[in-house]
Amino acid sequence: MQCGLSFSLMLDRREAMRIVLDQYDYRKIAKYKQNYFDRLMQTASLAVYGWAKPGL
Repeated sequence: MQCGLSFSLMLDRREAMRIVLDQYDYRKIAKYKQNYFDRLMQTASLAVYGWAKPGL
């Protein structure tokens, strides 16, 4: 996953990402709609930006 995120950030959240991204099954991920990704970005365990989760 490359989008400017630090490696440590990805390691910290990999289990949550594995769950919400269907074990990284690209066939399933390809069928996701934009609103699913929008909801994921609001999920505290996956929040990327400092404003979304205190302490980042």
